[in-house]
Amino acid sequence: MMRLYTIAITVTAFLTGCASMRDSMLLGGAVGATAGGFVGNQASNHDAKGTVIGAATGAAFGALFGYLGHKEETRKEKDRQDQLNALQGKPKYPSVSTPQVRAIWVPDKIENDQFVSGHYIYVIDKPATFRKE
Repeated sequence: MMRLYTIAITVTAFLTGCASMRDSMLLGGAVGATAGGFVGNQASNHDAKGTVIGAATGAAFGALFGYLGHKEETRKEKDRQDQLNALQGKPKYPSVSTPQVRAIWVPDKIENDQFVSGHYIYVIDKPATFRKE
């Protein structure tokens, strides 16, 4: 039985290359459930209830660690990409807020013997500004 748990944990540990948050959490939950089930089984002298409690607790903590690990890896990847862009001379553009623009309908009118078709004019109420990330 001990050998089976060791193999399961070892195989699961090699599958850590996840591409999405969901995959990271599932993998963390699986590793946690396996380890928690093993610890719960040993701590309760092979009682099924202890195994289930250990597996559930391990799955919850494993999913949490998978989430946190994925979040950290995503941040590191962004930092690596920023550094690569800086080395290649690519500028890093700052964040810019969305301007507030208002559309005003001007109806058809006749002015100085000329017909002016109805149209919109656009007024910028608040221009775009740089913002801190």
